[in-house]
Amino acid sequence: MLAVSCLMTVYTKLDTPSMLSERSAKKAALKQCKTTATTKRAGCKISITYYDQCAVYVWGSNGGISSSAVDVSTASARALQLCGKTSNDCEVLYSNCSYPRRLD
Repeated sequence: MLAVSCLMTVYTKLDTPSMLSERSAKKAALKQCKTTATTKRAGCKISITYYDQCAVYVWGSNGGISSSAVDVSTASARALQLCGKTSNDCEVLYSNCSYPRRLD
């Protein structure tokens, strides 16, 4: 399980054996965001959680957009299209995939 916490350009990918539940991934992502935020008033929140898919976080002058899909290119295209409706300077700040894990 992965969780991404986003604040401006602060983002965290968590993909470790201990992150097998959505709850633990969210908790760890929020903790990481709070420890790396540049101000005490920073508003850390979970932008997206994903498993067995790819996710991106796109940022433009009017805010950020998260999207997930079967691959990074599809998720990026969706997020960039949405971001482009309100901003003309959108860029992908985060992209990654979470793949199924074989349990022995």
